[in-house]
Amino acid sequence: PFYLNNQSALFLQGHQTPALVCAWNATSEYMATASEAGNILIWNYETLQNQSCIVHHLATIKRPDSKTLNEPNDITALSWSSMTSDNEILLASGNFNGVISIYKRGVEVNSISFHQTPIVELHFRDNGFVLLAASSGGTITISSIDESSFTHVLLAHWEMKEEIIGAEWIDENSI
Repeated sequence: PFYLNNQSALFLQGHQTPALVCAWNATSEYMATASEAGNILIWNYETLQNQSCIVHHLATIKRPDSKTLNEPNDITALSWSSMTSDNEILLASGNFNGVISIYKRGVEVNSISFHQTPIVELHFRDNGFVLLAASSGGTITISSIDESSFTHVLLAHWEMKEEIIGAEWIDENSI
């Protein structure tokens, strides 16, 4: 694989507003970047035989315009799943309004609204279909995503008294 170090750098241009968050998939082949405007860009990294790296912009996921001018669109968290049975990767995004969107091939297949404050953490469990989400207001949820229909089932819900920082999976059953 091609590694960036302090001697090399890549500048990716594509967002019209500041990029707020990025996430690599498990193999570091794909990276998603998300912006203040609510758009997500999907990038593919290709290593050539001479060990140089080419980056391809694969897709842009655009969020619908806000219903009101004061409603923020900021994407505040991203997470890639592992492979589905049909060799697809799911991408989850959380936004400033507390909504989680699930994408397959750049198309939104589900939307989850358990949070009332910005999503600050999103992590798929290693099996790729159980999603941990935490919001700045102290809400933590664990949802199971059906591999074929992409519907969700709420498995756990906690309301903490403090802001959540650094929520992640410790093992298959602990956060």
